[in-house]
Amino acid sequence: MLQAGEHVGRYEIHSVVGEGGFGKVYLAWDGGLGRWAAIKELSSERKASDPAQYAEYLERFRLERRVQGQFQHPHIVGVYDLVQQDGDEYLVEEFVKGGTLRALIQEQGRLSPERVVQIGVEMCQAIAAAWEQDVVHRDIKPSNILLTEEGHAKLTDFGVAQIRQMSQRTHSDSHHPGTPAYMSPEQEKEYGYLDERSDLYALGLVLYEALTGKSFKRERVPVCQLAPDVPKKLDKVVMRALEPEPADRYQCAAEFEAALRHALDRSRPVWLWWIGGIIILLALIVGLLLSVHSLREQSALAPTATMTATVSSISTTVSPTPTPTPTQTPTVVATSTPVMTVTVPSQITRTPVAEISAPWLISPPGAWTTKASRLTFRWGGELPDSNYGFRVSLCHEGNEYTSPILDSTQWTTDLPGDARDAVGEWRWSVAIVQRGETQGVAARSDAWTFYYSPFGPSPSTSPLPGSFISPLPTPAP
Repeated sequence: MLQAGEHVGRYEIHSVVGEGGFGKVYLAWDGGLGRWAAIKELSSERKASDPAQYAEYLERFRLERRVQGQFQHPHIVGVYDLVQQDGDEYLVEEFVKGGTLRALIQEQGRLSPERVVQIGVEMCQAIAAAWEQDVVHRDIKPSNILLTEEGHAKLTDFGVAQIRQMSQRTHSDSHHPGTPAYMSPEQEKEYGYLDERSDLYALGLVLYEALTGKSFKRERVPVCQLAPDVPKKLDKVVMRALEPEPADRYQCAAEFEAALRHALDRSRPVWLWWIGGIIILLALIVGLLLSVHSLREQSALAPTATMTATVSSISTTVSPTPTPTPTQTPTVVATSTPVMTVTVPSQITRTPVAEISAPWLISPPGAWTTKASRLTFRWGGELPDSNYGFRVSLCHEGNEYTSPILDSTQWTTDLPGDARDAVGEWRWSVAIVQRGETQGVAARSDAWTFYYSPFGPSPSTSPLPGSFISPLPTPAP
């Protein structure tokens, strides 16, 4: 056993952090590169007691170094070195401080659906990166998924991986190695070449255990039967990954990842939009009829203006436009396509609409941190002249962010910081400001609230969350 202060190559031993089958696992300091490292020990003292198993562990060490060392991926633990010293072998790896997924499940019992989706998405990215090199891990399990302090997941221990023409492709007379509790059916019963669908099955077992705290191979029931609070979409995603036949599962890691991203999308069913659209349309017609009746009773001297009503599709909101305010008075108003027009008294006000949307986004390929989605804000607006412009204000956890002065009724921006900084409640408003050194506010909308979360559909398929539609009152003159 190594002691604190001793060296393995250029690495100075700091403490023991674990124990492997044939030696300790140490925390060490790499003074040359100024970073911490984890060092797995394969002690030669065990060689005499069990030479066959020692030879197997030695092969795993060297395989892990050869395979894992080729990856530079945010969700695969990096391998730095293989050191031979005094007859012992030492595998030097990236040190991941947050512990294993196994320890987290043991501590908490069950993880939240959001946490499980994040881990699943990141593991899909790791499996996809390995498969691009024709590598199948064959031992995906909670103890081989490490967690960073920031909560990200990293896959480790490629010591029994299937590599291209190596391993079971050419050794069809022997069983696949791995951990039986996390093997796919083909890995357990067959002898030939495995593809990434085998690893995706193992990942399904891991996610099932993280959601329920129990093993699928023991329970053999859907997720929701053990954890009723898990969204049904997520239940279906995980259970499809656990189909016995590879052809019935997700056919690639990217497909599994996309399904996980959608699993927490709680958008309303289409039929609800139909019902809402019909109700709003009826209310709009009634309102227009009442307006016409009121108009006939008004004095001929009453000032008038034009009000335009819009009937939108079921995926948007039906909303009338506001009554214009007097000339040269800044107002925030709706923009829409007219379908019917009626003259109403100018003192009658209507509410325009505002919209916020954003793609969902989790850790773009090659990124080391999860970035917040880019947001697009849209609103109705009308500037009196070129001396005025729009300005958007964003408030989150006591911090306020403002846009530059804008000429258009749209602003696209990145939320500050990474996704962890952006999660939570945001408030936003639109003001019309006068240009110049003293930028006075001429008109301001009410503030709206939206909640930002980084988990959900992929950027190409869905905004966040659908469209955020809210009333935007017309400011007083």
